[in-house]
Amino acid sequence: MQRFLLFRIGLLSVIVSFMLFLGVLAFPITASAHTANTSQTNIALHPNLGAHYLSPVSALCVRVRLSGSHFHAGVVHVVAFKGVHPLFVSPANFFQVGSFLKNVVICKPGGIHGHFIVLRALGPLGGVTNDVTLYVPAW
Repeated sequence: MQRFLLFRIGLLSVIVSFMLFLGVLAFPITASAHTANTSQTNIALHPNLGAHYLSPVSALCVRVRLSGSHFHAGVVHVVAFKGVHPLFVSPANFFQVGSFLKNVVICKPGGIHGHFIVLRALGPLGGVTNDVTLYVPAW
């Protein structure tokens, strides 16, 4: 009976020592993973925008596919210009996370067919994309 009692105490001692050893090994890994995750939010992203002409919608409007990458999560605002004149973009605001592929309709009274237009996207946290020049073929 005495022999089993000492065996149980010895076994319990080994198990507790092993658990303490695992706890010591796990602590630095958890701390470094937490530090890495919090520092990720401070990385500056440089958003990019691409545009591809899809089809005419009417004599005044065209459908364009926008592709964006490297955006912070949030609302993206798209603007378009023909020269210095702003164009109507629908939808101009949409929510995205990271990258997106979105079809938009761009219109201007008097039409935009046969002209160059310039597109730009304004991302959350002040991110501004490169200007994209797109030729809209004559309809």
